[in-house]
Amino acid sequence: QGISLDSSCTVCRLQLHPSSKMILEIVNETGLEFALDGEWFRAGSWADVSSRQSLSAHATTTLEFSAGMEGVAGVVWWVDATRHNVYLSVAFTWPRLVGSPTFQCYAGLPPDHLKAELSSAPKIDAAGGSGLCCVWTLTTQGIRLQVLPDAQPFVAPTAADTALESVSLHREGNLRQQTRPKDATDGIVRGCTTIGTSLVGGCASAVMSPMVGAKQGGTLGFVKGIGVGVVSGLGMATVGTACGVVQVGRGFLHSVEAHRARKEEKVWQQEQGQWIEVDLCSLERALEIDDDEEEAGSASATISNAGRNVVDTEFYDLLSVRPDASGSEIKKAYYKQARQCHPDKNPGDEEATAKFQKLSTVYQVLSDPKARGKYDREGAAGVQDRVVVMDPKTFFSLLFGSEQFIPWTGELHIATSLDHFSKTARHADHGEEESCGSDGANGWALLKQQLKREIECACHLRDKLERHVYGRDTAGFEEQMRLEAHELTRAQFGPELLVVLGNMYQLRAEMYLAN
Repeated sequence: QGISLDSSCTVCRLQLHPSSKMILEIVNETGLEFALDGEWFRAGSWADVSSRQSLSAHATTTLEFSAGMEGVAGVVWWVDATRHNVYLSVAFTWPRLVGSPTFQCYAGLPPDHLKAELSSAPKIDAAGGSGLCCVWTLTTQGIRLQVLPDAQPFVAPTAADTALESVSLHREGNLRQQTRPKDATDGIVRGCTTIGTSLVGGCASAVMSPMVGAKQGGTLGFVKGIGVGVVSGLGMATVGTACGVVQVGRGFLHSVEAHRARKEEKVWQQEQGQWIEVDLCSLERALEIDDDEEEAGSASATISNAGRNVVDTEFYDLLSVRPDASGSEIKKAYYKQARQCHPDKNPGDEEATAKFQKLSTVYQVLSDPKARGKYDREGAAGVQDRVVVMDPKTFFSLLFGSEQFIPWTGELHIATSLDHFSKTARHADHGEEESCGSDGANGWALLKQQLKREIECACHLRDKLERHVYGRDTAGFEEQMRLEAHELTRAQFGPELLVVLGNMYQLRAEMYLAN
């Protein structure tokens, strides 16, 4: 990266004074000036604001921390003030009454989870310790920390750096995994729900069985119904109670794992029944592979369509696409023309309204493989009986002008769900039966589509924040966001959507910081 470091060291001393202050003395003998980039304290804090100083090159800096009842515990990190890609990260605990001090340091590359290092930092002893490009030893006054001159600059990882064998969008687990409680609280809730449901079901069975027996077999049927109701009710209550107790036990069994996972900032994934570490680069890579496979399938479909005989090209001509166009090409063409002639954008224009209705009919036919095949064979006369139903995704896109907001929100989940239900209803109306496993497949398809939406939004947000996070260009970042917000206000309901979007990000940030 063109960064040269001289063969010098950084000396750090920690000392607990009678005045309940911890002194962190840093002798920075490198050729880099480090600016304070952030801190987080579990106990204690800075002694005063003036203590939050940068670390000048070839100079000694003394930092003071005020110890609380538990002493001082926290993480502090600096970054070089010039290129912002060489880090100095420190995690330490200095107990005031009980326990041994711990220390961990990384020079050059930052750790994946600095807060997690606070819990796993090794104890300080006479032998000292070592970290990434640094070593430290215990002295009579505190700690001597030496930062090695070969500290490497940090380069943000990308999807291309991810190994192909480690990426997948598939998150479906078996029944045992999907019903696993994440912690004790979740186990108690699930267990009580199961027990309550089984008791209600058992009572209902005990009451209804004699009534049904009496209706079918009179007095003898009533007596038999009592026996059947008692047996089935007790069986249902017993099995349900046992399952509920098992769920509670599973919840308590996984409590330790849940506590550790939360400290490591992992996310609970219910479909797989496990805590996972969100690796956005791996998810982005998996999304790219999935998109490539879909494009390959679309291309093969286009090749297979090339040889078909089309008796009427009116619908294709209206969308300005070829008869062998793929589904994605038809969708893009429809979206483009539907926005231009939408009635809300052309009030009082009957010709635009008529064209919009015609486009809706055409897209409904050509987006359905079976209806499209029938149109290709029989022409417009073969699809006259189809009822025109507005595509839900297009409806929400046109109504809210959300195309400009798609990078920030993705395709609205309600639109995706309505589109799924609409297609299912159309198949049912035309007597088209779906395969036996279609419900599970459709459920996974909706889940996968929502996952892809989340990944795309997260990648967009990461790219937008890069100027602020890596470049430290706060003023430029804020100005860029103001200009983009100004453009978004021009969309349909733009100001209202901006307010909702801003409130949601602020709410999620407050929830994350409060955790």
